[in-house]
Amino acid sequence: MMSHKKDTPHIIRMIRYFAYAVLQLSWGIPASALGFVVFLANLTRPHGFFHGCILTRWKNLSGLSLGLFIFVPEVGYRDADPIAVHEYGHTLQNLITGPFYLILGFISLVWANVPKYVRMRREHDIPYSSCFTEEWATKLGEKALNRPSIEAAERRRWRAKKKLGRL
Repeated sequence: MMSHKKDTPHIIRMIRYFAYAVLQLSWGIPASALGFVVFLANLTRPHGFFHGCILTRWKNLSGLSLGLFIFVPEVGYRDADPIAVHEYGHTLQNLITGPFYLILGFISLVWANVPKYVRMRREHDIPYSSCFTEEWATKLGEKALNRPSIEAAERRRWRAKKKLGRL
């Protein structure tokens, strides 16, 4: 006779993934719809699943999260990659904020791409995660997946410099 205890975690995981997808495609539909458009634009790229999300490895060097869809750099990364952990945090932000996530997404895009902020971070050694949307996404992703994100290494480096008085 087969024990159901062994199957329970898999069943629970599948129920969680299903609930996650339903929420992303209802409360979080604005970002998921945009994510689907980006997904279609990257249809030939490698795809997989990452904790209920559809993960795409694209040619861009940065990550992007839009609802049910996560996009990470294709070069040298696996499913457990730390950028995906951070981007997963953004998907959780979408579940929490629903249609208002697009405001957070806009703030993230500005922080990541506007030359003034890129230069400010570089010249003053300001961590990427110092923007509240990024810090929140990092914390959500790391807590949900119990793994370090890309920002974890950045935070350690920044704290070490601060402790040595180099900031």
